[in-house]
Amino acid sequence: MMSLQTRLLLAASLVLLSFVGLCGAGLESSFRRAALDAQQNRMRGIVYALLGAAEPNERSELELNDGDLPDPRLMQPDSGLEAAVYDETGTVLWRSPSQSGSLPLVIGPEVGKWKLERIGDSGRFALSFGLRWIVTAASRPQRYTMLVLEEPGDYEEQLGVFRRTLWLW
Repeated sequence: MMSLQTRLLLAASLVLLSFVGLCGAGLESSFRRAALDAQQNRMRGIVYALLGAAEPNERSELELNDGDLPDPRLMQPDSGLEAAVYDETGTVLWRSPSQSGSLPLVIGPEVGKWKLERIGDSGRFALSFGLRWIVTAASRPQRYTMLVLEEPGDYEEQLGVFRRTLWLW
């Protein structure tokens, strides 16, 4: 039979281990959420920069010039960063030179709304933004969806480093 002191030590140890485990899980969850928010904010910045580089063509439609792209990775094939513009029917109007292969079918969010999701086997991030393009009061507003795709490598590496450091300590 165990002494009272041994039983108290065992109970205190179990409570302490449970507390440390729950705190670690909570910290990891909070960090994952913060890293995902940071990922989304980076991708939003790319969308805003693409919108800043967009100009109307002769039909008052949104047009992007490949020479004005905000991130050099959008010019490099297989760089892990891709972008595209869809019209209201889901037709691809423009794709970045970095885009290789097929683009996912995108059901764009409402105008002014953002949609972040993970797609494919690799878990690529896909951020889409619904917008309405109005050049002049006399022109008909056009509905578009901007899509930015990014490989999750940096995000996953950041999570892995945090997880290893957290549980090591």
